[in-house]
Amino acid sequence: MNRLCVIGIVCFVAIGQQVMAGDARLTHIQPDPQTGSSRAVLVGDVPLVHTTQVFPQNANAAATDTAAQCDSALNTLAAVLESVESGMDRIVRLHVYAAGQDSADAARRVLAKRFAGEAKPAVTFVVGRLPRPDSLIAMDAVATTTLDPGRNLHVPKTVTTTAAFLPASVMPAGTRIYIAGQAEPGSSVAEATAKTMSGLDKTLTWLGVNKSHVAEVKAFLTPMDKVEEAQAELRKFFAPQPVPPVSFVEWSSTLPIEIELVVWGGRHQSGEPVEFLTPPWMKDSPVFCRVTRINQTRSIYTSGFVAAKADSATEEVHDVFVSLKKALDATGSDFRHLAKATYYVSTDAASQKLNELRPQYYDPKRPPSASKAVVPGVGQQGRGLTLDMIAVPAIKAGKPEYGPEEFGHGLTSADADAGWLSLFDGWTTYGWSNASVDGALLIGGWTTTEFGPVAVRVDVATAGSITIGGKVRDVTPGIVSFESSAGRGPIELGKGTRLRTLVVRPLNLKPICNGRDLAGWRRIDRKGTPPEKQPEWKVVDGSFQVTGGPSCLEYTERQFGDVVLQLQVRTRVRNGNGGVYVRSIPGDFLNGYEAQVYNKAEDGDPSRPSVWSTGSIDDRQLARRLVSRDREFFAYTIIAHGPHIATWVNGVQLVDWTDDRTDHDNPRSGRRTKPGAIQLQAHDPGSDLEYRAIFAGEWK
Repeated sequence: MNRLCVIGIVCFVAIGQQVMAGDARLTHIQPDPQTGSSRAVLVGDVPLVHTTQVFPQNANAAATDTAAQCDSALNTLAAVLESVESGMDRIVRLHVYAAGQDSADAARRVLAKRFAGEAKPAVTFVVGRLPRPDSLIAMDAVATTTLDPGRNLHVPKTVTTTAAFLPASVMPAGTRIYIAGQAEPGSSVAEATAKTMSGLDKTLTWLGVNKSHVAEVKAFLTPMDKVEEAQAELRKFFAPQPVPPVSFVEWSSTLPIEIELVVWGGRHQSGEPVEFLTPPWMKDSPVFCRVTRINQTRSIYTSGFVAAKADSATEEVHDVFVSLKKALDATGSDFRHLAKATYYVSTDAASQKLNELRPQYYDPKRPPSASKAVVPGVGQQGRGLTLDMIAVPAIKAGKPEYGPEEFGHGLTSADADAGWLSLFDGWTTYGWSNASVDGALLIGGWTTTEFGPVAVRVDVATAGSITIGGKVRDVTPGIVSFESSAGRGPIELGKGTRLRTLVVRPLNLKPICNGRDLAGWRRIDRKGTPPEKQPEWKVVDGSFQVTGGPSCLEYTERQFGDVVLQLQVRTRVRNGNGGVYVRSIPGDFLNGYEAQVYNKAEDGDPSRPSVWSTGSIDDRQLARRLVSRDREFFAYTIIAHGPHIATWVNGVQLVDWTDDRTDHDNPRSGRRTKPGAIQLQAHDPGSDLEYRAIFAGEWK
């Protein structure tokens, strides 16, 4: 294992302009005050609002005044966003649909005024007939929100199930699925829509989701005056629930309609940042993917790029892709990490050259999910192509997503593997009471965790004393090593004692797995899991290995109350999810205190561990930091005494928590201090984990 010793303060430098108003989790790349837009917007793994296509109110009163209509549409959009605890300064992407080129030009001027602050969205313009013939402008948006949607797609409270179409939906943080446009022939718009939605329903089922997970629908339609037929079929498909947010775009095609979907894929999905998927009944394509899935990571939304030079169709297409590359470079992405593309073409030459040239830019095994629409205009005079993208930051070979593994202050790789724990991180008093830090030296105080027999190694700066289990030992400057067999208690520094490092290794722990088979352990699967979906537990090279889930292994030879548990864990896929349980109800499925296994942090920053990151106590206490990494074994220590629980990962203390709830037999419902079972979890069908070198003991 490649190790990085010392945990400290991490500085994060964002490329572009970091927004201070609205949502500080947005980074705007090359914001332009002349257009009120940014070239791209980088957003974290947060809940996202998708709005329906909104129109001006009372459009007939301003039939020829595009500016007034644009202002009115923006006011409508603001009201929709407000209903889901969002706002105009939280918009990530804005699509503007204009009835003509003059309307698009006027809308740009309005946007420059309305988005005069720091927060400027990525913006794409498309020209064509609108679903409402009296409107010159329509819009839809993606935005962040302060609303917590829970674990399901959220419908605004102001909307009842009797409403035909939702004004907005809120996707929780997690997995997002982009289904490329699908189209079926039909003798009418109604028939084609019904057949297309039936095909999309088959794709949803294959993905393990359903129509209740659909966050947004986009339909490319001809002729636009048949929009009510398409709307009626959408109502039938989504009944008895209302239709998710939907937008219609006029296109020119021999097929009446093509429909693409944005779908919430669940709270957690292990795997690479972007997965490129093809349903088994469809054919692969080197230039677009049928389905892409973004698995819990930052997303990049680009504006609609148009060429600066377009003397020929070849030059126009190349110039657009050069602009895209510059935006991807600025956000830390590349062409291999594109997730969703929308191409709007208004000339045959641009359409043909796009087909011819885009294979030069894409990895044929990783093309984005895409829809291509021939439209009347792309929002800029004299241009025949615009495209916008959704991407994720690139994770490149030799450059780990969160940097190298991290280890406790004063520890080496071998120390961590041997079970040593750092009790001082070098700069804070975390895990201590009545202590202080001066010039990277720990002074006085005592640990909040109680220790029994331990080996001790300390780098003493100023002579003094250390008390362990009530027994005092004098220490002099320099490296001092000794073993303590005293009774359980906190480790206390005498008055005036100053230390550079303090590390300990628990003694007298016993192995509870033999490394050969599952003797002493039993599997417990979640009730109702069919046999074909039950995971496989096996022993390989001394490790318990499991793929799939949900399931657990339970140690049956003994139960532990005040326990010291040490083991090594490895996740063999990105964001593999598991857990280590103590004081579980014996024989129950995962009713205990869970020390999480989930190597994920927000925005690629290990100082911002995710809610369920490794070291956390599930639903009770978050880890301080992400120090472990996927595909690398890490050392895990859990110490529970009375109501107090502490965790260390690679020797770094991540949790220092006391359960102050009332007593209860089930730790999910209250405090449990009496003995219980040790269990190892496989969280979900995407789990791929190893547990090995499992040692446990009970300090008296």
